[in-house]
Amino acid sequence: MRLSACEAYQGVFKLIQLEESWHDAKLSAGAPCPRDSREGMCSMKQKETALRHDEITFSLIVNASPNAVILADENGRIGYISKQAEKFFGYSPDEIIGKPVEVLVPKRFKNAHVALRTEYAKAPVLRRMGSGMELLTARRKDGTEFPVEIGLSPIHLIDGNWIVVTIADVTARQQAEELRNVKEDLTNSDLADIASNSLKNPLMAIKGLAEFMLEAKRNDPAVEQRDIDFLEAIADASRHMSQVINGLLDSETIQKHGLIYNHLDVDLSALCDELVRCGEALARQKSIRLVSDIQPGLEIPGNKVRLQEAFWHYLSNAIKYSPPGRTVEVRLASIAGQMVEFGVKDHGPGLTDDDKTKAFGRFQKLSAKPTGGEFSSGLGLFLTKAIIELHEGTVGCESKHGEGAYFWARLPR
Repeated sequence: MRLSACEAYQGVFKLIQLEESWHDAKLSAGAPCPRDSREGMCSMKQKETALRHDEITFSLIVNASPNAVILADENGRIGYISKQAEKFFGYSPDEIIGKPVEVLVPKRFKNAHVALRTEYAKAPVLRRMGSGMELLTARRKDGTEFPVEIGLSPIHLIDGNWIVVTIADVTARQQAEELRNVKEDLTNSDLADIASNSLKNPLMAIKGLAEFMLEAKRNDPAVEQRDIDFLEAIADASRHMSQVINGLLDSETIQKHGLIYNHLDVDLSALCDELVRCGEALARQKSIRLVSDIQPGLEIPGNKVRLQEAFWHYLSNAIKYSPPGRTVEVRLASIAGQMVEFGVKDHGPGLTDDDKTKAFGRFQKLSAKPTGGEFSSGLGLFLTKAIIELHEGTVGCESKHGEGAYFWARLPR
């Protein structure tokens, strides 16, 4: 069996010590000590010091690594294990030095590993294994297994060719990935069903019952105002939750299946005129003036219902975040010949630089707050972006903090 790297160092130290003892014996017997002999002893001591320094440096570096390090010879025999390797596998150096590396491989893979190792030894090169789709498993002394990434590095030492094997325990990372996958599967596969079957219908029932009771009780002088307030709170909460559920269902549907629509011409000009009419009632509640500059005759291929939804998110947000008494502008115009731009300009608090980076994200709440206590799900701009992009368009925002914002959507004609 080959010596380990440390044993190789120790072998050199023993040779040095023997030579020094020989020189000391000659000196004690009165033999002459020529100048070159003294210089040779000095040289030997320098080599010993250097080798000891190298061994200490080697041990410090290897044992400071969070990964396990193993040295194996060309025949796959283990010659050295680091402290971290002892922790990973549960073996002491005395138990494992000289054993084949297959003791660290699950039994079902041992035969295949011997063949692979033998083939690798014929032309050893730097190699990394276990990352990406490839999954490697190591075996501890107690028989338990754990996922690993492995690096192989061939080196040449005094006593021959060795392979430095670095082993990273990726159990924590794999568990985190599995948890993330479970969450994604839940979000993408089951959440729509849970929302529609377990949440949507009960919420609609609560909302309908609360509104019915509210309508009946408002005109009853025997009912206290506190009870009316309670019913209004129930109706508002159920209405807000319904908005969240509907938005969530829409976002899940778009993400999973995309937006399928026939390439029918949509009269955007007429759509925007209707949008402004619908928005006027909402704007009047906050004494907001709604003005429009809509170019007539603009049509694009698309889905009218979805485009109306996307544009409404822009308009309702502008009204929601504008202080009472301000003006909101709705614009539609052709740009650059083959593009149409729809935009909404408000005079609210505007966006910070941080807001701009996440404005179109899912469930993102920005620094500005609704000025009339309105509810915000954090899904509106996300849905607008998804709808516009599925029409091969783009979205964006221009804003200076404290000076309002202009949200736009550009669509091909």
